[in-house]
Amino acid sequence: MVETALLMPLILLLVFGVIEFSFAFQSSAVLADATRAAGRAGSAVGGEPDYVETIDQVASSALQRVPSGASPEYMVVYRANTAGFPGGEGDLSVDVYESCAGDGYGDTCVALEWNGDDFTVTGGAWDPATHERCQQPFDRIGVGIFMSFEPLTSLFAPVLQREVDGDPADPMIDHAVFVLEPLPQDDCA
Repeated sequence: MVETALLMPLILLLVFGVIEFSFAFQSSAVLADATRAAGRAGSAVGGEPDYVETIDQVASSALQRVPSGASPEYMVVYRANTAGFPGGEGDLSVDVYESCAGDGYGDTCVALEWNGDDFTVTGGAWDPATHERCQQPFDRIGVGIFMSFEPLTSLFAPVLQREVDGDPADPMIDHAVFVLEPLPQDDCA
């Protein structure tokens, strides 16, 4: 009986830890799948007038499987450099959303916010007519999705959540970069 009383808190902590980390892992997997699917769709339709709407539809559809406690926050679609980030070669900026929504890279990326069902464009623009799909090097399209995660219990919050300068930060960020699919030669004339 005493052994049970001593081991029960440890066993419960282990069980709740497995449950909590399973939700976090599932959220991360759904996020990665949504990001890759949206990036792949963007590479196929890049240059079409409604390419952002197509990316939004694909990402939103995949993010409907996010478990409770996780919520998409925003997405960016951008012209990626060879390192996979927006901006010129060698730019390794990780503040992609602020750059797109603000005045930074507003002409080569689009910022979108989650409204509960899908994303809404909030800033930036990347004119599809400027997408290089006719001659190499073809443009690269990047899609980044940022998601918040609220643990079920506060037992593991310090591990599953992080703070930047005292403010909660998005613990789940994923991005995918694809080369735009080239157009047939007849369409490039």
